[in-house]
Amino acid sequence: MLYYIKGADNLKKTAAVIAGVLMLPRLCAAQDLSSWALGDFMQLSSRGILSSDVVMNELGGNISRGEFCRLITNIYEIGNTVVLGDSDRNIFNDTYDEAVLKAYKLKIVSGKGDGGFHPNEQITRQEMAAMISRLLQQISDEYIIYANQVNGYNAAFSDSTDTAEWAIEDMAAVWSHGIITGNENNRAEPKSNATREQAICMLNRVYNGFVANQTSYQVPVISSFTDSGTSVHTLSLEWTYTPNADGYRVIIKRTGSKPKIILTGADELSVSGIDTGINMSDEITVYVAAYLNNGRQVFSNPLRVGISAGTGNAAPSVQSGNTQTYTNPFSIIDYDKKSILQSPKEERVFPDGHYFESEEEARAHMTEVTVPVWSMRADGTKTPSKKTITVNAALAEDVVSIFTEIFNDPSQFPIKDVGGYSWRKTAGGSVSQHSYGTCIDINYNENYYVSPDGTPITGSHWKPGEDSYSIAEDSAVVEIFAKYGWKWGGNAWSDAYAKDYMHFTYLGK
Repeated sequence: MLYYIKGADNLKKTAAVIAGVLMLPRLCAAQDLSSWALGDFMQLSSRGILSSDVVMNELGGNISRGEFCRLITNIYEIGNTVVLGDSDRNIFNDTYDEAVLKAYKLKIVSGKGDGGFHPNEQITRQEMAAMISRLLQQISDEYIIYANQVNGYNAAFSDSTDTAEWAIEDMAAVWSHGIITGNENNRAEPKSNATREQAICMLNRVYNGFVANQTSYQVPVISSFTDSGTSVHTLSLEWTYTPNADGYRVIIKRTGSKPKIILTGADELSVSGIDTGINMSDEITVYVAAYLNNGRQVFSNPLRVGISAGTGNAAPSVQSGNTQTYTNPFSIIDYDKKSILQSPKEERVFPDGHYFESEEEARAHMTEVTVPVWSMRADGTKTPSKKTITVNAALAEDVVSIFTEIFNDPSQFPIKDVGGYSWRKTAGGSVSQHSYGTCIDINYNENYYVSPDGTPITGSHWKPGEDSYSIAEDSAVVEIFAKYGWKWGGNAWSDAYAKDYMHFTYLGK
């Protein structure tokens, strides 16, 4: 399990966790890691997705094509294995990096057309989108490419025409799923580069939303620290034990300089008197990396040392000739339960700041609504009736408005059965969106859930125009749900994926 530091007297909200971290005298968001990226960094760390070649570089700097391959193949290899043969090792003339070669074998990447991959080139946002989309098409049944995604993407961003033709569908798809977002000026910036911390946040969204076989590891936590330097930082620190660690690395970073690396064994949980060679006037950041016996790496909370006086809630810099000691006074709790929300829609339906983790927690955020519907008699005539639906409390008012508008529409669409909240798993093992109270199914038998080859999964048929209970694509039902930001499973996804004609979803899944 992942453990994270949190104030013993404040155990309720994720926001308080982050605030507690930021207010520690010497334990806060690192100089090369923005505060908004801290939660995503710690989550990907606990999952063994991060790697030293990424963390040892400046996290606020642009990520390279090779580095991104490392992270994305780490996600693929959760529950999967990629074996490289001899023929796979001579694909490119400029790299033998196994992560790049694995990504190529998985058809996640291709070369530049000159025989090379150019692993050290900075990656663009549209290249990242294409790689993420190709990955998700292989590992997740929950990832859907919407039929109308490009139109939505073009309408959403003023610079959508800057997107390359080969990347437009992938860019639109990952945007539709909230993995890549635009900037405050309503621009997607498809050809701009992305920083390492931005990439970490994107891939954490991928992990949270689409990885079925989720796992986590206990990360090392820096528990005590002393800087006894006079002219340069001289560090001593301790950290907590990580099960199955073959060894640890202490990573000392200063912006613009190569990191200093100190190696220790699996049974060593401290280092003393490290002469960093970095002036006391310079701010540095310290991580402890644990190298696990399965090849994964996990990283500690970032420790910032030598913070300038008056910088937020941070302590003054260590003064020359003084010894400053910090001992972590905070309790250790399970942080793995907290998930970082990715979009305004998610922030609306998850008011506690994280995805619901149990049926009990989810049920506490649900409410019942009674809505008007048209009921159809055996002779085909219709009569007013009512249905009760359990939905996410944040969506209750919208749901009543949606069904009221459907009821008032001249078509008088008949509704014989309707379902909302239900705590359950999908066939792939991930949490169903119905568990969040953000989906509604209507007339399930006549609006079946069907595989791409036409095999019914739930329900028996879908015959709009023949069966009055079937929902037509151009119906008032679809249009009214869309007006309130809901998508319909009959046209939200490409033909390569199952269709779910009964299904309306607020989060798009």
